[in-house]
Amino acid sequence: MRTSHRNRCYTGIAALCLVLLIGSIPAAALNATFTVAANGTAYNASIEVENADRYTFIERGLLGERIPKEVNSIRVSGPAGAVAFEDRGRGSITFPEGNYTITYRGFISDSSLQADFDQPYMVTVVLPAGLDVRNPFLGVISPGGEVTEEKDGAVIIAWETARFVEVRFYDDLRERALLIFGSFWIILCAIFILPYLIFRQKRQ
Repeated sequence: MRTSHRNRCYTGIAALCLVLLIGSIPAAALNATFTVAANGTAYNASIEVENADRYTFIERGLLGERIPKEVNSIRVSGPAGAVAFEDRGRGSITFPEGNYTITYRGFISDSSLQADFDQPYMVTVVLPAGLDVRNPFLGVISPGGEVTEEKDGAVIIAWETARFVEVRFYDDLRERALLIFGSFWIILCAIFILPYLIFRQKRQ
């Protein structure tokens, strides 16, 4: 009887450990992809939602507040195809509860793209060839973003998990302007500083 009781205890402990282990494994993050247009003024987004009946298009204002985001070409798609939705105003849409992919077109101002989520997402931002973020004097990437370049020149920024992402990109023209401006200041400094250093060395 003691052996049977002991076995039941071990079995119970093993089951409890298994439950705790399963509970500790984080659920896979949903995917969100933003593909920036060639002219850098708009983007196409694809957002996965799970067990949802509502989605709100939001962004952050100047003070960090969450405000409705202007979007168009909204489409809600499930396993059987497109699903009807209702516009509830202030950036919210509703639809039958389920798992869907929501696609839409958004707009970009000042070469800055932001995305705000209610839960962690696996986020990917795709910049076409001719746009970049890797110059630290011109580009901005929110923490956690990893940058890679495709063979066609496209730049991919990816976050394994994020609730908010920000990308500020630039084009080739802006980068060339920075190089010209930097070269000008280097030459200017050389013109004024070198004579001073030579004069000081002669006095010594």
